Amino acid sequence: MAISGRKGLLKKEWQMMKWGLLALLFVNVIVVVVGPILINRAFNLPLNSFDNTMVLTGVWIVANLFIGVGIFITSLEQEMKQQVVWLHSPASMMELVGVKVVFALGVTVVLLVLTSGLLGFSFLLSDALGIIPKREGSLALLSVILSILLTTIHWMAISFFVWTVYWVTRSRQGYLSMTVYVMLFIGGITVGGAISNAAFNLPFIQTIKSFGPIKLTDFTFFNEQDSYFFTGFVPDGVITSVGNLVLYGVLSACLFALGLVMFEKKVRL
Repeated sequence: MAISGRKGLLKKEWQMMKWGLLALLFVNVIVVVVGPILINRAFNLPLNSFDNTMVLTGVWIVANLFIGVGIFITSLEQEMKQQVVWLHSPASMMELVGVKVVFALGVTVVLLVLTSGLLGFSFLLSDALGIIPKREGSLALLSVILSILLTTIHWMAISFFVWTVYWVTRSRQGYLSMTVYVMLFIGGITVGGAISNAAFNLPFIQTIKSFGPIKLTDFTFFNEQDSYFFTGFVPDGVITSVGNLVLYGVLSACLFALGLVMFEKKVRL
């Protein structure tokens, strides 16, 4: 497809999702700027106290992972209301789905950049100025953001695969497919979790995952070492590793490919 065609698809995504996205931008400002001030005032803390800003912002940053996946699936659901678009579009199925992935990731990046900017502004006005090193703090924040984006891509692949299975099942079994879908989801989480834990704990898989760690700083984004919201995404400051990129990259590509094959068959049913 020509570049102009891809731009047209991206513009279409914006037209479908723009009001929800503008609402997210508004919520972003409320969470990072207004929320901490209201909490500090409610508990008689200094208005420039940075602790609550860090907590709320950290939770919001992690929430962007789910927001990105949600935007992707919501866009797919809206398109399913007019399936004729998929049949008569000159773009391939890979391009149509790929544009949605790129758009959802782009929105996630914008939200994370805006969050980082607002956090930086709050930091300059807070009691943490001069206590938290600017360079190390920025690198720690960047580490979390990069980890969130990489995790978002993998979760999009999983979500797309499960969503496609649901629609294929629905087309064959009608309204009964919701029960099948719920059973599949619960069973998949249980069995898949057990299998993945067993597989990823194999010595040679652990060797692959630990190969070539990518790390920007030893500084922790959040000061509670047992808080998975923050340190779980960057254990010991490691964003990911070369081995992880290869392993999860291949797995995500396979899930997307399987989902595309089933999705194309579903559209033609």
